[in-house]
Amino acid sequence: MSTDTSVTDGGEREPRLSALLLDIFASPRNAFAALALRPMVLWPLLAITIGNGLLVFLYYLEVDFVWMLETTFEAQGRQVPPELSRGGGTAQAMGLVTGTMGGISTGIFVLVVMLLFAGYLSLVSLLTSDGIPYKRWLALVAWSAVPTLLDTLAGLVNLVLNDFTHRLPAEINVLSFGSLLGIDPAAVGWLETLAHQVSITTIWAIVLMVLGYEIWTGKSAGAALGIVTAPLLVIIGIRIVIAVL
Repeated sequence: MSTDTSVTDGGEREPRLSALLLDIFASPRNAFAALALRPMVLWPLLAITIGNGLLVFLYYLEVDFVWMLETTFEAQGRQVPPELSRGGGTAQAMGLVTGTMGGISTGIFVLVVMLLFAGYLSLVSLLTSDGIPYKRWLALVAWSAVPTLLDTLAGLVNLVLNDFTHRLPAEINVLSFGSLLGIDPAAVGWLETLAHQVSITTIWAIVLMVLGYEIWTGKSAGAALGIVTAPLLVIIGIRIVIAVL
């Protein structure tokens, strides 16, 4: 399968959004070849940012906010404040405010993470003299993350079909390893939390990023894997150290 293109005024061939979307799933090599000529970043960034924020917002609209706070306190081994159960309508109003702020902050966080990761790849490119500009790296990060939209879609369906009044946020993503392995969603250990945060599509996104890096730089698969996963391994290592200490 080849990515359809259209000719811009400057004579460059611009990949069509629909073709890129299809190729990133069915023929990623063609997608990355097209993005190398004409990086397109706006639509995947918007879809991923808005999708994640919307999921958080809709969850807080449905969950019993008082119950969620009580469950969180108990899971952390903290005593539930007596006034919490008497919050009534005030607590529910706080749930709406929390959902709004949580949705916005989640979207911003996801966007910032993608921008920073593209910056990291750009820095590596500068040090290794690959000559690849920042916008191309941002396109690689954004389009590699497109499969994670399946998490968002599955989460939205899960919220619509099931009653989340008394269910935790960790139960939204049915594709996470925590959900697939049946790990307690109320568990607060770093390993259990990581299992609920990482899904099948997370691994898919990493594989795509490694493939794209390998294609664009000509480096070996091993080198590409090491460069792409280095920040992730550092973050996991820090979390392990914090948990041990």
